[in-house]
Amino acid sequence: ETDEIAPFAWQSEGVSNYLAYSVSGDNEAVLVLDDAGFINVFDQHEQWQLTTRFQVIDQLDEEKSVKLIANKAHDISYLVYGNTVYQINFENQSVNEVITVEQGIANLTWLGAFEEAHEH
Repeated sequence: ETDEIAPFAWQSEGVSNYLAYSVSGDNEAVLVLDDAGFINVFDQHEQWQLTTRFQVIDQLDEEKSVKLIANKAHDISYLVYGNTVYQINFENQSVNEVITVEQGIANLTWLGAFEEAHEH
């Protein structure tokens, strides 16, 4: 709209790195997992200011891989941490384990969802 680009401050006090990032399912926020185990939500409607921050991992292990992907059908995201997939619900700021597998998870892709009456 303004033909301008500017950085935004994504680092909360005491945070030096991010481990994973994604765009929200509605494409209106940037989601950043920081090195303290918190999800940080930067909302475009608030000029990319930090609007929500809550902990999703208590103790991080640098040896474990981390990936974050948004569910484009609902206001949730999935976090792959090591061999476990977690579902993050932003409305109630909750984190639930979905599945743990024996082998490491190399990647994660959101394929979509459809209603039963959906014709494709």
